[in-house]
Amino acid sequence: GWMHFHHAFCLYVTGDDVQQSLAHYNAAERAGFDPFRVLLNRGILYAEAGDFGSARVDFRNAVRREPAPGIAAEFLAHTERNLRCI
Repeated sequence: GWMHFHHAFCLYVTGDDVQQSLAHYNAAERAGFDPFRVLLNRGILYAEAGDFGSARVDFRNAVRREPAPGIAAEFLAHTERNLRCI
């Protein structure tokens, strides 16, 4: 799981293939990597790709798993504002 997560993150930060990055985030999730980190980072990727519906699902799930409330709730609120504007 760790390798998939970090591969996905590297693809994301270098601006490489979004689909490849999503595939690695999904593989990290299936392998049991930290669900909060996968959901938050995959949600950010979805949002930046314009898929606000999928981003909202991931951010909602991340909020439930967040160790200390904060960042996931902020991303969720921002994404819901974007959905209202569409």
